[in-house]
Amino acid sequence: MIRVTAAFGAGLLLAGAAAAQPSALGAPFLAAVEAAPVTALARVDSTQAVDTSGYVATLTVLQPLRGTTASAPLTVLWEELARGRPPRLAGGQTVLVALADLPAGSLWRQRAASHPGARAIAADGDALVHDPSARDVELLARYAALPPGADPTPRAAALIGIAGSASPVLAGAAVDRLRTVPQLTAAIPDAALVALLETATDGERPPPIRVAIVELAGAARRPATRPVLEQLARPGGALEAEALTALAAVDGGLPPARAEALLDRPESGVRAVGARFITGNPVERRLPSLVRSDPDGRVRAAAAVALAKTHTAWGVDGCVPALADPDPLVRSAAAEALGALGAPVVPTLEDVVRTRPAEARGALTALALAGPTGEQALRRLSVDLPDPKLREFARLALGQGPHAH
Repeated sequence: MIRVTAAFGAGLLLAGAAAAQPSALGAPFLAAVEAAPVTALARVDSTQAVDTSGYVATLTVLQPLRGTTASAPLTVLWEELARGRPPRLAGGQTVLVALADLPAGSLWRQRAASHPGARAIAADGDALVHDPSARDVELLARYAALPPGADPTPRAAALIGIAGSASPVLAGAAVDRLRTVPQLTAAIPDAALVALLETATDGERPPPIRVAIVELAGAARRPATRPVLEQLARPGGALEAEALTALAAVDGGLPPARAEALLDRPESGVRAVGARFITGNPVERRLPSLVRSDPDGRVRAAAAVALAKTHTAWGVDGCVPALADPDPLVRSAAAEALGALGAPVVPTLEDVVRTRPAEARGALTALALAGPTGEQALRRLSVDLPDPKLREFARLALGQGPHAH
């Protein structure tokens, strides 16, 4: 069995690409608040290093939200693995923080030896909001008051309140939580979802939150959101592409003529939506040329994936050139899409490896994602390919490491 699959494809095809840094606050923050034994508004009194990456701080509780009392002292341990940035807690700061039990590792026990009763910042150190507004504290207090395992309906209602009126960072976390937990998405009443979606029409709201709200509407797939989504999907609108994608989720696709017309638009994000949702004869007629020549990688990737999803020989042929695309994200998308086809695509991919040098590495990655039949092909290729670099790449795809036999 191949041990290196998606991670292999991401690591090799995206090498050299700029890595997106995770947000310090998102759905995990509110998930931590739901489960953490202690959540509080606190003042940081002092901090100090306990080893090369571990830190300890003493906090005074200003307002308890769960599991502690006002003025109670708290001892907090956390780890800073990213070098070159200041510790996340500093004396004098005011923070909203969710605290969990310390990890069980021996290093943490060693750190805690001189700090009895210490807790860790939840969500791997990210369950933290600096200098929250009074409104943020009020909203989060209501959320923290819900018992762990509470019914999704009151939890979704509390999150809607946070999404609609909290500061941008906390509002974004609430939308993220609603979007990524299906039970919470399903528990949002239609009227509340439409009201939240209407806030996305406000150009004064931060663009990331507006995008996240539209994506939430797509995840919810409620017909009641269609009028607002159509308003947001007007040609040239700032959220046109996102709203079209959400409409496709609500309706199970876009009308064929509408999707094809998007391919002729100058905005690359809109063209990518068209490539993703186009159906019928235009798929074969138009998408292969987009894979080869569209100037935007997002469009090329969407066209390649759409071609692979046709499960046809011509679709695979149209997708294969993307395996040699100059954009690593396009190569990765094509390899994953082809690999997802499994055994039926393996003979074609093996032939690509043997006869098309430019696409060979991408085809090897796709084989690593194609299941047991792909693994068998990789084993053959790792032995009998004439190019030693490709043989080594095939061994890497098998998880064997360089020069393994």
